[in-house]
Parts: sequence; structure tokens; C-alpha cells
Amino acid sequence: MNKFFCTALGLSLGVMAQSQTISSEDFENGIPSGWSQTTLATDGGWIAGNNGSLSSQSFAIPVHSNMLATNDDGCNCDKSLDIIETSSYDLSSYTGETVRINMDVLFLLGTYQGATESLDLMVSANGGSWNSIHTFSGSTEWQEATFIDISTYAGGSDVKFAFNYNDGAGWTYGAAIDNFTIEIPNEHDIKLTSVKVPPYSTTDVPQIITGVITNLGGSAESAISVTWTDGANTNTTNLAGTLSPGQSMTFEHPDGISLASGTSITVDVEVGISGDVNLTNNELTGYTAEGAAFWPNKVVVGEEATGTWCGWCPRGMAGMEYMEEEHGEAWVGIAVHNNDPMANEDYDSWMGSQISGYPSGLVNRVEDINPSSAGLEAAFEEEILKFGVAGIEVLSLINEDDEVEVRIEFGFAVDHDDNVRVAVVLAEDGLEGSGQDWAQANYYSGGGAGALSGAGVDWHTEGSSVSGLTYDDVARQSITDLEGEDDIISAPFDQGDIKRVVMDKFNWNNDYDKENTRVIVMLIDDDSDEIINAAESHLKDLVLIEENDGTYYIIDGDTFQVWDDDDLVPTGIAAPSNGVDVKAYPNPSQGIINVALSEEAEVLLIDMMGKVVARANYVGNANGIQFNSDYLSAGVYNVVVNTENASVTERVTVIK
Repeated sequence: MNKFFCTALGLSLGVMAQSQTISSEDFENGIPSGWSQTTLATDGGWIAGNNGSLSSQSFAIPVHSNMLATNDDGCNCDKSLDIIETSSYDLSSYTGETVRINMDVLFLLGTYQGATESLDLMVSANGGSWNSIHTFSGSTEWQEATFIDISTYAGGSDVKFAFNYNDGAGWTYGAAIDNFTIEIPNEHDIKLTSVKVPPYSTTDVPQIITGVITNLGGSAESAISVTWTDGANTNTTNLAGTLSPGQSMTFEHPDGISLASGTSITVDVEVGISGDVNLTNNELTGYTAEGAAFWPNKVVVGEEATGTWCGWCPRGMAGMEYMEEEHGEAWVGIAVHNNDPMANEDYDSWMGSQISGYPSGLVNRVEDINPSSAGLEAAFEEEILKFGVAGIEVLSLINEDDEVEVRIEFGFAVDHDDNVRVAVVLAEDGLEGSGQDWAQANYYSGGGAGALSGAGVDWHTEGSSVSGLTYDDVARQSITDLEGEDDIISAPFDQGDIKRVVMDKFNWNNDYDKENTRVIVMLIDDDSDEIINAAESHLKDLVLIEENDGTYYIIDGDTFQVWDDDDLVPTGIAAPSNGVDVKAYPNPSQGIINVALSEEAEVLLIDMMGKVVARANYVGNANGIQFNSDYLSAGVYNVVVNTENASVTERVTVIK
């Protein structure tokens, strides 16, 4: 839709002034009347539509309103001269004014097999020749509010613009444009484009508010303030640096949100500059943050779709190795193989239903992405900041009969009413084999597709098939349904809840190496199908003893007694109650843990890993025993009371 505005240049003073729009095209009704194009492509060149109709496997356009796009990946045709030309604009009334184009653009600036694409904005004034006035940079996301100064052409009565896409005489990607506007900007106009307010916080792990600010005005800004308030407290910081017109910058507010368990606030965020005439876009409001009992350890899962037949899959192998080296225990990688000796039929079938092609990747099962180092890293940085809801501990035991028992503990840091599912899978490192089926196809050979190093190989220096590789993170077996099962633990969950699960035993497959195999547990949101949090463990040898009417587990030389089928309590500090009157309070505790006793005893405070973190002796004084929990991490602890004749265990949760 083409809209022309004859707004008077003399704007009244006020704080609601908008920039003056001369012309605007949103492409909701297709290619505008008066626009024309030149193309050598067999698909018609620039086409109007939505992201779904205009996308392809390697040129996936993020969601946006209707747009114009040219897709070289989908066409694989000659798009070396894809030019779409606007109608003529009369700018004769704007002599001496600052005039610019404000538009949204998606352009990767991609290279494939040595060909690099380009996108330029051309101009022709008063019937003259065409000249390039702007070359677009690349990004995998929409570059919204892209400003191009055209003040040089203000005063002209016949000004035309054109977008020239060139696929570099190869098979590259494409470009898309939307919301093409010619306008006279306000001198000062700053916009708070987006804000991320963490939904949870603790007193010992303050959470930072981040956001993006865009300069929509015509002048550079160097004195930008960011303020957040919860109604009772106001925190303001001044940002360093200069923000040019049309540019965006990210910020982190230095004053974090620090909340006690059980409290909540509503956060409003505002940006400010001197002389801003449009305050309608300066504020984003109504973000809720709640205090959690503790900060769960967050682990992000990456699932890679790969296969030895796939010549582009070395990119994913390099990306997965990079993530493990860079992020360590915060990253769990699973390589899901297709149509090769390492393929697991069930996992391969499921993965194929989630992706558009090979190689691909899923990070916490949010969306299908490019599994390059950069692609995985960007997705990880998004996911690691999301609250993990519950801490997860996994104990994987294998007995002398090669039966595997997986014990899982979920500790909920906040109230959580949403349904969840739990998935358990096995992944193995260090797989090797001989024969052509084990050789990795390599389209990076010769360097024509660019240099690639990773997984112990400089792929661009190797041949088209690489033998003798070691494959890590290989998906071996799913112990549950791959999408998780909803009857393992059930919502709602209260803050401080501990849910212990002992999975049904399964027989070990001796094709897998016990030392190199990991058991991976994923907590999955039942609505979004995304992974909330995860954990993994290696197998531990288990010796099981039935003795004196009790069941005992010997794990790595340590002996535990089994209580109620779920709890493993170190022997010597736990036994059936024998009438000892014990009370640990308050529960949960945020400072002092009081232990009231009825007789002399040794009192131990033990964390959930079995470590004694504090001890004291009660000799009959009226006040009992007190432990100061200020130096303890948030979590669940056993208060173990040993008398002359018995031992009793109480549980207490420490919150921060």
C-alpha cells in the first residue's frame, strides 16, 4: 500500500511528535503499482508474500509481515541481475531537509562454493543514470529500522530507487525487504526496542536487565540514560558511547534484580535523552520478577542432525566440539546420526521430523538452526540465560548383572504449575570404525567452500572423504519416549519441592562402551516442547547387598542404605527412628537452622552429595543446636542426629 502524506512542516511543540512520512510501502497488497523489475531468474525475481511462502531450506526468512523477497537458494537459477525499481518520487518540496529511507531488510551476505551475494540500493535522479548509494551488510535476523540518508536528492522532482540483488553467479541465498518508507526524521528520537527482564532472581545471584536501544532521530546521541523501577526503588545508569542515527546498541543495566524467596516485583524500563520529541517509544512496562529459593544449575542441550554421507556435516562436527570446549558442563551435546553405522532408528526418525535438512541442529529444542560454531553459540547464549526452574541430579548405576538403574532428583527453586515431561537418553563418545560407511563425506575439501577446522580436522585440507575419525556425542538409545513422558513427575510443584525418581531398570547393551557412555536427563515443557533444564552422568558400578532386613548399595566404595526405595543415606549416620524426638526448624531456613533434641547426640548437617558440611554435639542444654546457613549454598540438607542407640534424619531446605 502506497501512502503519501502532506503534513505541514511546522510541527507543534509537544512530546508526541512523529517523524514526517513522505511515502510508505508495506507490501501487504503485493508489488506496488508503478514498481517494475528486471530479472534473469526463472522464478520471476522479486516476489511479494509472507515468510512461509518465500522461504527455503537454506534461506529461512524469520516471521515478518508481508514483504518482497528474491530467493536464490530456492530457485538455484540466474539471479545475477535481480533488480526491482520503485515508482518516481517528487521530493521538490523538501529542499534543504534531512530526508532518509527507513526500511526493514533481511540479507545474509552469504558465501557458498566461492560465490558471494550482494544487495545494493540504487538511485536515479531526474532521468539520470543509476548509481549505488548503499551496500547492505549481512545478518541472519531482520535488520529493522535501517536508515539510508537521501538528503542529497531532496529537491528533485523525479527520484527513483532500485534494489539490486546479485547472487555472485553462484547458488547463494537471497534477500527480503519490508516497510519501505521515505521520511523526514525528528532530530532527537530514541526508542527502547526490546527489554529482557529476568523472571526470577535470588539474593545471592542478582539478575541483570538487558535491552536494545535504537536511534530513530536525525542526530547522534551520546547521553542516553536507562532507568528501571519497581515502584519502590529506581535505578538509573548513563550509557557510554555514541549512538548514530539508525544504529542500535545493547545495554546491561549495572543494578541487578536481587529478590528474596517468595517476593515479587513489577519492573518498568525507560530510556531518555535530552530533547526527545517522541516519548511514546521510550518505555516498556509490566515485567514480573519473582524471588527463587535458589539458582538451579543450568545445562543446555544441543542435538545435531548428521551423517557420514553428508558432505556439509563436518560443519556440525566442528560446532559441537567447539561448544563442548567452550562451555564445558553447561553444554550437553547429542549427535543424531542418519543412514550410517551409528544411526539409532528411533532417534533418527524423531530428529528427521524436527528439521528441514542435513546438517541441522536443535538447541533446547527451540528451533531448527545451522549447527555451525556461530549458530550453536548464538542459540546457547539465548538459552543459558533462561531460568532452569529445577536443579537436576542424576545417579546412574550398573550392577554386576549389567542392569542399569537411573536415579534422578529434581529440586524446584520456584512454584511451577505447568506440566512437564522427562526424557532420558544415552550418548557415547569415542566411536570408531572402518570401511566406507564410517568415512565422513567432506564438501569443504579444497577450500572452495571456505576454511573449516574442528573435531581434530582441518577439513579444507582433506580429501572429499575422510577416514579414521573418532565420533563423539553419538545418540545410542532412548530410555523413555524421545519427547519425554508426563507421568514421571507431575505438576504442580511447590518452591522447595524435591522429587526423586528411580527409573525402571534396563539391561545394558554391550555394544556400548560403559566408560564412554553418558546418561542424559531432560526436563521438558509440556506446552512448548522446549527443554527447561538438563543433567548428565556417567555410569557408576553398583554392588547391592541385602542384609539385616536392609538393602545396601556400595557405590564407588561408599556404602548407602536404601530408605523407602528412593533415598540413599550413607551408612553409619542413618537408621530407623527409635523414639528420638528431633525437630529441625524453620523449614525452609533463610538464616539459622535450629535443631531441638530430647537427649544427648552428635548432630551432622549433610548436603545431598553426602558431604558433611557442619557438625555439633548436643549435651543437654535447653537451647538445642543451631547452624548458621549463611555460608551454605541454597538447596536441601539432611540433619542427621546420632544418639547412643539410634540415628534419625530430618530434612531442611536452605533458601537465599
